[in-house]
Amino acid sequence: MQCRCPHSVLCVLTRRDLRQRWRSGPGRCVSTAIKDEITADYICSVHRRSVLKVRRIANWVCAFFLVVGFVIVSSRWIDQPLSKYLFTHFELRSAFEHAHVDLPIMLIIAAICVVGGGVYWFWCGQWAKAVAVGTASGLALLLSGCLVSVLLKPLFARAVPVVFLAGGGYGFHWLHGGDGLDSFPSGHSAQMAAVLSVLWTYYPRARWGYLAIFAALAGSLIVGQWHFLSDTVAGGFVGALVGQLTILVARALKILPGASCVVSEQWPGAPPE
Repeated sequence: MQCRCPHSVLCVLTRRDLRQRWRSGPGRCVSTAIKDEITADYICSVHRRSVLKVRRIANWVCAFFLVVGFVIVSSRWIDQPLSKYLFTHFELRSAFEHAHVDLPIMLIIAAICVVGGGVYWFWCGQWAKAVAVGTASGLALLLSGCLVSVLLKPLFARAVPVVFLAGGGYGFHWLHGGDGLDSFPSGHSAQMAAVLSVLWTYYPRARWGYLAIFAALAGSLIVGQWHFLSDTVAGGFVGALVGQLTILVARALKILPGASCVVSEQWPGAPPE
């Protein structure tokens, strides 16, 4: 039986040591050898999980610095000329500007998903795949919306493009949130990215579609003069991070299975679809 993580020196040495012990003790029973094999597999799996966790953390740290760098560059050299160009040359701008809906449709859908998932679990006593993913997506949407609206927007207090185009100033007004100073980060981008982040993990076959949906949303927000380019990028990062943290919490609460079940499509205790 070969080690599943061949790049791990620890796993290779452990398995080699067990094989030498098997050869040196020909009188050992088969059950003991099986136990040692299971022990080696367990050590390999633990080491593999620890390596994956370190890589994920490193990837998120790198992504954070990349987003910060892009926001600095975009707010300094891209956002203003792009906003002016779209305001002057884009003929369909008015259609996007007047498409604003006061009713928080996304938050209502998220609340329905969370409440519906709770009712389903209370009634059936177990989670189905679609219900579990929908509940986690709704929870991620609510958390990202609250984080952006309550904490991040008042903290950065960036002027919206409409204020900038009207000559009301440009930039960040730290800790002075209010009307017209809630552009960064984009709440709609964060909420959409939070939902797509959960779907990205549990329904990976449609990832190109998720990217297209997010790009369409971000483009409409920029063209409609609701947000700058850097607002949507920062909102997307915040939403994706919240979505992944929601998955960790859902797995800890046994709402969602671990990564191995995602690959094999095995949902312990879930009814067949």
